Amino acid sequence: MHEPDHEYHDYIKNLNSLASDMDADITEWEWFDALDGGVYHSDKYHIGIKKSLDIYSKRFTIAHELAHIADATVDSGFCRFSEHRADTIATNILTADEDFLSALEEYGGDFSYLCPIFGVSHEVIERKYRQLFPEKFKL
Repeated sequence: MHEPDHEYHDYIKNLNSLASDMDADITEWEWFDALDGGVYHSDKYHIGIKKSLDIYSKRFTIAHELAHIADATVDSGFCRFSEHRADTIATNILTADEDFLSALEEYGGDFSYLCPIFGVSHEVIERKYRQLFPEKFKL
C-alpha cells in the first residue's frame, strides 16, 4: 500500500509494518459496496480492503481490521460493540495521544494540517478530539 507523501512522516504510522508484526497481510480487493474491508484467519491473518477507497479511508480500514486482531474479535461476527471498539482502537493506532497533543501544539488545531500530518480523514481527527477533550463536546 502506498503511504501519503509529505513532510510529516514522523506522525504517520507504518501500517504495513504493524500488520507484519501481527502476522497479517494486506490485500486490496474488490468488495461489494457494503464493505470497506474485512479480516479472516487461516494460516495467518488476511486483511482485505476495498481498492476504490481513498488513501485515508484505506489507512483507517486497515487500522480497524488490525484492531479486530488485537482485540481478538476477528471471528466474533458483526457486533455493534466490537465495531465501535475497533473504531476507537484504530483511531488510537493512527493518532496516538502523545503524538496528537504534540501536533496540536506544533501545528494548531486546523484539520487541513492535522489530516495529512497523520494520514487520516477529518472523521478520525474529530474522533480523536472527542476522545481527548470530551468536555468540549459535552460527552
